[in-house]
Formats: sequence, C-alpha cells, structure tokens
Amino acid sequence: MKVKNRVKRHEEFQDIIRGSKCEKSSFFAIYFQKSDIPFTRVGISVSKKNGNAVVRNKIKRQIRAITDATIDYQAPLNLIIVAKNAYDINDFAKGKEQFTALLQNIRRKLDDK
Repeated sequence: MKVKNRVKRHEEFQDIIRGSKCEKSSFFAIYFQKSDIPFTRVGISVSKKNGNAVVRNKIKRQIRAITDATIDYQAPLNLIIVAKNAYDINDFAKGKEQFTALLQNIRRKLDDK
C-alpha cells in the first residue's frame, strides 16, 4: 500500500468513522464512505486488546497484504479497517475470506446509491 493511500492522522480517522457506514464480521469492522479524492485511502486500527506490539504489527501487516490483494485503489473511497479482538493471526485464509465478503457488501451498497 502506497503512502498516498493511507490514512494516518487521528482526526482523519475520527472524521471518517463519524461520517460513514459500517460493515462488520467476526474479525473486522470496516467503516466506509465515498471520497472527493479520486483514489482509495485505507486506515488500519488495531487495539491493545488484540495483544502486544508484536502481535498488533503482525495483524496490521496481514491486513495490508489482504487489502493490496483485494482493493481497487482507483475508486474514490475512504476505508477504516478495525481488527476485532477475535482476529486470529494464525487463520489468515479465514481473515481474507471475511474481508473479501465485507468488501463485496460495501461495493453492493455503494452501487445501490
């Protein structure tokens, strides 16, 4: 994921979360909204409840790998991906499956509008 495609600032995270809709699964909560910027920006949030810094960084690396494989960065969209406590770092395939299903639901909801 390129730097221009990342949401980094806390204020941007809060603005996107407050003004967006949410799709949830057992591993993720994804907040999404259309953007004025002509490309997709992604923010990843992992709570301290998920584990120590090593575990949280591994979760973020796995989520970045999933997003690079599944997201079309040409769409004008803002996404905040929140990893839930149930996220299992040893079950990458299930995480990818759930993320893909959530992304399909998001695309369907945005196309309906």
